[in-house]
Amino acid sequence: MDFGALHVATLWRLSKDGVVRQAVVVDSARGPRLVIIEADHIVKWERFVMAGELRKRAVELRKQHQKKGWTPVDS
Repeated sequence: MDFGALHVATLWRLSKDGVVRQAVVVDSARGPRLVIIEADHIVKWERFVMAGELRKRAVELRKQHQKKGWTPVDS
């Protein structure tokens, strides 16, 4: 399977009860995607047309998670 050139960046990392959840941006020729990974498994995947929309969604998800007790993880 050929995915072409992919660029990956971590936006945030949170932890709760010893489990790490992170938001990752995967950018390719097909557009940016927001991927939420928990315990090395993809739990959510969203595709966006514009990076601004992705950024807004990532901030919204981080705030929701922090309200549920997820805390920032130092890299």
